[in-house]
Amino acid sequence: MCTTGKLGKVVRIVRVLRVLRVLRIISRLADAFRRLNEILSRIITISFHLVPIIALMTVAFYIYCMVGLEVFGVAFNPPGGKEAADWWDPMANFATFGGSVMALFQVRLPSLPLPLPLECTTF
Repeated sequence: MCTTGKLGKVVRIVRVLRVLRVLRIISRLADAFRRLNEILSRIITISFHLVPIIALMTVAFYIYCMVGLEVFGVAFNPPGGKEAADWWDPMANFATFGGSVMALFQVRLPSLPLPLPLECTTF
């Protein structure tokens, strides 16, 4: 490659322009990361505001579980025994606290598959 004369100057200019193009790409990436950092910081700020609401919902869910245990825990038995009833779910009932949590989740989220797999129901 000849670097003397006019051709050499053109080659140097092209090389400088290549470096500037890489620097422009780096500056665009830095700007994108600044925007991503801003979005993540806003999500974290919003999540701190959601903590009291989630805590209140958890307390309400716990209260409903305890009320279900007291009201339906002992007194509710399917007619003909638990084995005879095809609708009786042995994992999601109000006989235990874990079962009452599962029953309330199934009532609250009806799109969940019924019954849930066994590994999801151990407490």
